[in-house]
Formats: sequence, structure tokens, C-alpha cells
Amino acid sequence: MKTVTIIITVCLLFYVGCKGKPAPVQDKTQAGQQQVEIKDPADERVILEIGTGKFYNHDLKRYVRVQYGYITDVEKSSRLLSRIFDFFLDHKVLLVAAEMQKTEVSPGEYDDYLKGIKVAGKEMDRSSVTESLKVQKFLVQTVYRQVAVTPQEIRQHYDSHRQEMVKKREVQLYQILLKDKEKALNVSSQLKNDPLQFEDLARTVSASPEGQNGGLLGFFEEGTLPKEMEDVVFSLKLNEISPVVESPYGFHIFKVTKQKKGGLLPLSEALEVQIENKLLSERLSNARQQYLENLKKELPITITYENLYFEYTNK
Repeated sequence: MKTVTIIITVCLLFYVGCKGKPAPVQDKTQAGQQQVEIKDPADERVILEIGTGKFYNHDLKRYVRVQYGYITDVEKSSRLLSRIFDFFLDHKVLLVAAEMQKTEVSPGEYDDYLKGIKVAGKEMDRSSVTESLKVQKFLVQTVYRQVAVTPQEIRQHYDSHRQEMVKKREVQLYQILLKDKEKALNVSSQLKNDPLQFEDLARTVSASPEGQNGGLLGFFEEGTLPKEMEDVVFSLKLNEISPVVESPYGFHIFKVTKQKKGGLLPLSEALEVQIENKLLSERLSNARQQYLENLKKELPITITYENLYFEYTNK
């Protein structure tokens, strides 16, 4: 259940995490008087009926504003709005099913969710968050509880995807960076005579910020460095000083202090969790989609396309 909870939280973050939502159009009266929202008559048109539930243009507009408020000029794209309407339909179908099962979200569950994502309540659309929590709670109770991944399936996935489990060799890399080639050659000559000076020289002459830390860059996996550096770095022996390497950044002198061999990663606990989460996420998504398709066959659904505030296309 812990993994399911994590996935649900991510889904809800995507649903309610949009900031900068436009406020309703209001009639700004004299100072001190209450502001009255101006309603568009088209907002009161019924666009969707699911069972006995009715949904209006204002429900769709709110859904667009809350979930997709970060997309600029969304109302100018009929194709995008049509796709969003499909998501809106799925959400409302699940909401109706949740309400038919009398699924409720308590104030405590709402507050716990806000604490979990560390967002102040005033930044959220409480009704939309509650709806989404209700849908996810319903899915956990009716669909997700049946989804599981066994140790045997984890092992099978590991065995059949071994090419993805191979880690390349790594080196711990130090560098001294100089802007002048002649100076770099002089430093290189000094290091040939006394390699133990590397870190002290990095602190005094290197033009790169990590020079303050003796030139320590960290670990690099084979294939991640520019080719002119890669060929030199991965040919070095431990604590060997490289020749001067020129790049667009200047003139580098490298030293490798640790090496990690590449090869097939063992099915360690960390890798088991990674595989389990991947398989579980896929199965949760598939289970939700299958359940949703069955609901759409069972529930009477009517879409009044001519009432939509945008042109609908199912292409």
C-alpha cells in the first residue's frame, strides 16, 4: 500500500499543482461593496450527463483552469480542448462511480494530504482537491487493492531485461583547469616531478570552482564526458596525471583516484524496489483504464456537443 500511496500522491500533484490560475471575472463595484461574479449564460448549459449526474460548461471551464491553467491560450486550441474534455469525461465518470459507492473524504484526510505535499490550503481549489481525493480513494478501494507484483515477477523482469541492468565503469575525477596553454604545460611539468602536489596546485592555480576542493569533480560514468576528455580520462591508471587536454573551456589536467568496474547490477534491495515500482505503476495504470472502460459501458452517458463552449473534435 505504501507504493500505491506514493503513486496516488504524484497523480494528485499533477492534478492540483497548477499555479497562477485566473480568478473568476468579477464586477468591481465601489470600494467596500461585495464583488459579484459575472456569469456567462453559456456556463449553465448541460454538456454531460452520467447516470443522474449533470455537468455544465462551468464545470469544464473550472477543470481546464485548475488542471491546465499553466497552458497559455488553451481556449484557442480546439484540438487541445477536445483532448482535455476526454480527460474531464474520465474524471467525472470515476467521480459518479465513487459517489454511487458513497465514497467520502473527511476533513482529516484532506488536511493530511495538504500536509503530505506541504502546500498551504489557501493555494488550492478545495473542491477540486476533494473530488480528486475521492476518486483516488475509490480506486484504491475498488481497483488498486487487487494489483500486486510478486518476487517471482521481479526476478523474471530482471532476467529478461539484463541489458538494461548493466552499469558502465566509473571513475572519481580531479582536474586543474587553466586558461593559458603555456601555464598549463608548466603545471603539468611540475606534477610529473611531484604528483602529490596536485590538490595543492588545484587550490592555488585552477580557474574552476572545484579547485577550492582540491580539484575534486566527483564520479563520472563512461560515456558522459566530452570525447576529447573521455579518451584520456578512461585510459588513466589510478593516481596517474594526464597530459594537458584542450577543450572549449580551457586546458585541463586530470587525475583519477578511484575506479568502479562496470557490469551487471545485482538484484539488490534497491534494484528490487525500482523494478517493483515500475511494474506496479504500469499495472495500476492499466487496471484504472480497464475499469474505466467497463464503467463507460455500464453507465448511461450523454454528451451534448452543441452546448460545449468550444468546438469538439474526436480526431
